[in-house]
Amino acid sequence: MFILACKCKRYRTKRCIKSRCNFMYEILALIFLRHSSEHRKLPFSSVCLQEEDPSFASQGKVYQDIGEEMLLHAFEGYNVCIFAYGQTGAGKSYTMMGKQDPGQQGIIPQVFYADSVNKITKSDGSLRRVSYMEIYCERVRDLLNPKSKGSLRVREHPIMGPYVEDLSKMAVTNYSDIADLMDTGNKLSEILFKHLL
Repeated sequence: MFILACKCKRYRTKRCIKSRCNFMYEILALIFLRHSSEHRKLPFSSVCLQEEDPSFASQGKVYQDIGEEMLLHAFEGYNVCIFAYGQTGAGKSYTMMGKQDPGQQGIIPQVFYADSVNKITKSDGSLRRVSYMEIYCERVRDLLNPKSKGSLRVREHPIMGPYVEDLSKMAVTNYSDIADLMDTGNKLSEILFKHLL
């Protein structure tokens, strides 16, 4: 599985944030591009193994290494994206959503919980909205709108950057609102239904 965390400031150039890990492996991943003799070597920054392994990376560790930093950048006004990529069964959905059991929550629930503690509970008059989508088999689905048919279209605004046309945006006031929306979306998710639930 490959996880890339990026941030970009509106009206500025894009840049990527590299996750800082306390342990490194000397293993390199070879990436072969289709229809090309070109290949690239990328270092592994961490491995999520069995809990008994000394190099085990728990959901909390993954959140500390990636999610926490991305949340701080979002508070600074950056658009942030955590992109999980890999073959079926590699752990993308588990890493991002996890399970509801204590210590098993993925990056997304942990980010929302931290945001609710830090920002939503403060009554500063701002409106916070949540969207929830999945990209599966090259189709973009709105997980908060059960009546949404077909694939939504990804567009790019000249100033605000990429967005998904007609994606639902639901107002939230606390973590409970967010958790309810995640539960609703999880029930519509093809990926979570097939692999986690």
